[in-house]
Amino acid sequence: MVTRCADLTVDQLLDDPMIRTLMRADDVDPRALGAMLRGVADNLRRNAPRATLPPSRVYTMTRAGKAAELPRAC
Repeated sequence: MVTRCADLTVDQLLDDPMIRTLMRADDVDPRALGAMLRGVADNLRRNAPRATLPPSRVYTMTRAGKAAELPRAC
């Protein structure tokens, strides 16, 4: 059986019970983290060609300064 996973939005990610537990253990403020992630995503969208950086994906910056998609959780 093949299972496909949908990409999570920032809100879905931050509302996940396991993620919330880890953030609580690490004393991470979910609102501050969400604001930071949205700010990074906005900066990436402004600075990367739209065709290579769809807004529904989660990206990080590589050491070479290029946007790279983070691995999917499933």
